[in-house]
Amino acid sequence: MKRIGILGGTSPESTVSYYSTIIHEYTKQYNDHNYPEILIFSVSFQKVIDWTHEKRLDLIAQELSRGLKILQKAGADFGLIAAVTLHIVYDEVSKTVEIPLLHLADVTADAIQKDGYAVVGLMGTLTTMREKFFRAHLQSHGIKTIVPEESMQNEIDRILYKEASLGIIKDESRQVFLDVVDFFENNGADGVVLGCTEIPLLLKQEHTDVPLYDTTYLHARAALDLALKG
Repeated sequence: MKRIGILGGTSPESTVSYYSTIIHEYTKQYNDHNYPEILIFSVSFQKVIDWTHEKRLDLIAQELSRGLKILQKAGADFGLIAAVTLHIVYDEVSKTVEIPLLHLADVTADAIQKDGYAVVGLMGTLTTMREKFFRAHLQSHGIKTIVPEESMQNEIDRILYKEASLGIIKDESRQVFLDVVDFFENNGADGVVLGCTEIPLLLKQEHTDVPLYDTTYLHARAALDLALKG
């Protein structure tokens, strides 16, 4: 069984979700406690937020590389970056470590294609919605993405950073996300990618009939599957 290395901390709330999802999915499948060994290194979320605002992707890449090298040295067989937005520096970071990294967009695309869909809405941080790194990766799999209108993007980003990442869950904020889901459906989306690891804290499949792609769950589940291949 392979040892999983999780680069977390951005945010702590979603890092906990990664860990608990891997454990719960294993015990649900095998009904025992022989789940894979998991290493977690938590980077400074404040540094990442500051560098994002300053557009210092070079510093973000250096910090993620440092964390992944620590996981590698500690014995991780493969790693994953437990945040969608930070995949903006995935290509640069992956070249600095010897262990393979599991790309979040790849496992998301696999799930979308398995359902036979080709058009999805994408909600996430401003960086994820406005930059091309995540959308381009889905496009390479033949999947078209739709993003919300600018005012919706700003409100989504505010909720993620000022509420969800701090563990604050409000019904009125959930309604904002549901309104965005309606926007996507009305504009031809087959499903919606929850493109930030904090969104599933607010929005779950039980809240809508539109198919949701929970990137936290998909990434964590893929990590478990890879670990079990031994």
